[in-house]
Amino acid sequence: MKKLLIMAMCLASAAGAFAQEDVLKNADRALKGEMPKYAEISKSLCGAMADPTTSGQARTWFLAGKSGFGQWDQALAALQLGSDVDRKASGRALIDGYKFYLHALPLDTVVDAKGKIKTKYSKDIVKAIAAHYNDFYTAGAFLYEADDCAGAYEAWDIYTSMPQMTDLLGKLTPEAPADTTMAQNLYNMGIFAYTAKMYPEATEAFYKATLYDYPGCDAFNNAIACAGMAGNNDRKFEIAKEAFEKRGSENAGYIGEIINGYIDRKQFGNAMEWLDRAIAADGSNAQLYNAKGILIESQIPEDASPEVVQKSNEEALELYKKAVELQPENGMWNYHYGRMLSNKGVRIVDASAELPASEYNKVLEQQVFPIYRDAIIYLEKAIAADPDNTRGALPLLRNIYYNLGDNENMQRIEAMQ
Repeated sequence: MKKLLIMAMCLASAAGAFAQEDVLKNADRALKGEMPKYAEISKSLCGAMADPTTSGQARTWFLAGKSGFGQWDQALAALQLGSDVDRKASGRALIDGYKFYLHALPLDTVVDAKGKIKTKYSKDIVKAIAAHYNDFYTAGAFLYEADDCAGAYEAWDIYTSMPQMTDLLGKLTPEAPADTTMAQNLYNMGIFAYTAKMYPEATEAFYKATLYDYPGCDAFNNAIACAGMAGNNDRKFEIAKEAFEKRGSENAGYIGEIINGYIDRKQFGNAMEWLDRAIAADGSNAQLYNAKGILIESQIPEDASPEVVQKSNEEALELYKKAVELQPENGMWNYHYGRMLSNKGVRIVDASAELPASEYNKVLEQQVFPIYRDAIIYLEKAIAADPDNTRGALPLLRNIYYNLGDNENMQRIEAMQ
C-alpha cells in the first residue's frame, strides 16, 4: 500500500509538471498570435510561476514579462487610436513585466554541447527594457491619475534608476534627463510615496532630489519629516546635517534636528559646537539663541553647586532675551524668556527665606516683584501668540499674580487652565 501511495504521489507530481509545461507552451503560442489577450495570458502563467517544476525556468518569467509589456504596448496603441483603456491595469502590467524580466535574467543559462554557457532570452529582455524606458514615465503618470500612488512611485523609480543600470543594459543604457528634470521627478516620487504612506521610500526619494540640487529647502524638509514618520531618527539626523551644510543659510531649522540628534546620543559638546557654528554664520537667527538656551539648561547637573546653577541660568536667560529681541512676536521665545525671569524671581525668594521678615519683604519689593512684573509681559504675550505650545506659562502666571496679590488676573488665568 505504501508503494502504491508513493507511486500515486509521483504520478500526481508528474501530472502537475506536465500541466504547467502545457501552460508555458500555450502561452508561448498565444503570444505569437495576431491579437494576443495579454491579461488572460498573464493570468494563466500565475500557476507556472508558483509551481516548483517551472518557477526555476527562465522561460516562465520571460513569457510573463513579455505578456506584461505586450499588455502595455497594446493599451498604448489603443490610446493613440482614441480608444479608452484601463490605464491603471496597463501601468501595473508594465511594472510587473519589468519585474518578471529581471527575475528571468539570472535563470537564463544554457549549456551547449561543448559545455559553454550561453543565454537564450537575455538579449531580448535587455532590448525590451531599454526600448520601454520612457514608457515607465508615462505609466507613472497614468497610475498617479488613477490614484495608485504606490504604483506611480514604482514606475518612476524604474524610470529614474535605468540611466544608472549600465551593468545590465550596457550600450542600451538610456541617457539620463537633465539634472533639473531628475530633481523634479524624484521630488514627485517622494510625493507619490508619501501619499501612499511609504515613508522610507518617500524619505529617500526626497533626499535623492537634493542630490540633483532641487531648488529651495522643500526636498530636505520633506526628507527629514518622512524619516521621522518612518521612525528612523538616525536617518533624520544624517539628512539634517547635510541639509544644514548645503542650505543652512536658507533654513536654520535643521539645527534643531541636529542638536536633538546629538543630545539623543549624549554628545552635548557636539551639539553646542554646531550651535555656536550656526550663530557665527547667522547671528540674526532667533531660533539659534533659543536652542542654545535650552541646551545650556539641559546640561545643568542635578548635583551642581549654586554658583554653577546661577551662572548657567543667567547665560540661558540672556540667550532667551536675545531671541525675543530678534523676534518679539514669537510665542515660544517669549515663553522661555518669561519662564526664566519667573524662575529667577523664585530663586531669589528661596535664597532669602531665612532673612528676618522686614528684610525679606524688602527683597520682595525691590528685587523679586520687579522681575515678576517683567515676566508677566513675556508670559502673557506667549499665551496670546501661541496658546497651544505655551500652556506651561499659565501656572507660572497664576503663581506670579498670587504673589503680587492680583486676584482678578489670578482668577482669569485659573479659568484658562
